[in-house]
Amino acid sequence: MKFARLLMLILCMLILTVPGFAQDQESNENIPVVAILKFGDAPALNLAEQGILDALTAYGYVEGDNIQLIVEQAELDINIARDLVAFVLDRDVDVIATITTPVTITAVEATRDMENPPAIFFNTVTNPYAVGIADTSCFKPEHVTGSQTQTPYSSIFPVLLDIDPTIEMVGVLYNDAEANSVLSVEIIESVAEEMGIDVLVQSVANQNVVLPAAESLLMSGVDAIFVPTDSTVASVMLELSELAALASIPLVSASSVQVYNDATVGIGLDYYQEGLDTARLINSYLNGELDIARTAINAQTGVVSGINLDAAMQQNVELSTDFIATADFVIENGESTEDTPSVPEMTLEERMEADMAFLAELECTSERIAEEQATLDAQSE
Repeated sequence: MKFARLLMLILCMLILTVPGFAQDQESNENIPVVAILKFGDAPALNLAEQGILDALTAYGYVEGDNIQLIVEQAELDINIARDLVAFVLDRDVDVIATITTPVTITAVEATRDMENPPAIFFNTVTNPYAVGIADTSCFKPEHVTGSQTQTPYSSIFPVLLDIDPTIEMVGVLYNDAEANSVLSVEIIESVAEEMGIDVLVQSVANQNVVLPAAESLLMSGVDAIFVPTDSTVASVMLELSELAALASIPLVSASSVQVYNDATVGIGLDYYQEGLDTARLINSYLNGELDIARTAINAQTGVVSGINLDAAMQQNVELSTDFIATADFVIENGESTEDTPSVPEMTLEERMEADMAFLAELECTSERIAEEQATLDAQSE
């Protein structure tokens, strides 16, 4: 599969040399080229991508008419992510929308020293400051901004006791090559310590070792499995759910959409909104209304919760009526009560007005810059 992806990239590059294709490119040279790159095929990441595409359509963009789109995913492989970034840079794209921390780091590193880099708008990045993407919301590369997904583990992890008050030890799976996952686990361990819950952590290098790692956790007697915002582990949630069912323990995810992959409970950020906000930035930039250098990194904080009663039954997990009532949506008998995510209905004028208010909150004013500089100075002392 990875070889096929690399072969496809090579073929795409060769196509650029075909005369007919070159003529088509010339005829469309004034159309902006936007690349959307995500780390892999996972529900949360797909929602973020779909939010971007839906919102761009709502703004009136039509593929081949007034925009050219390149939409690719790296199959959870950092080497493919590097190849994709190199590929779109060769295409002289105007904008790169990056989904996840690994892809964002790759794109920022590849463009940091470019004289005229494309604009980079990122989302689903847990902590852009800890991984070197930015120093503060306003102190960052001038061509980069985006949205930080501040997953509220302090309120998500305690839900485990709402599911089962007798839980004493929780197994956590994560890929230690994903910087966002490493940071998430550090927060989870701190929250668990305050709660008096033991955490048994297993790191994985790729998809192939997730299930053996989970089996090791089960043999150690964990009372539940918790999955942070990790693309690698999320890609095998269905298989993890089967293991949880065999052990009769709950499988909890820091992403609501994972209940569609048989997590017992999922509570996490609104990734579709992540996509909508990214499209806001892209549209404003293409319209010449956005100065990226003076646009702060946004913080996404809203959460969505889901419960899969079918999975709970398979896992022999009993959920109280009161707890079920707290969920934003429930899956039962294969049917979900969740509405299909969609762009809020409004006129283009209303949309633009809402966007201006959104961007005003992100302006790196002189006062905001001074405050952040003072914070940086204090940290360096």
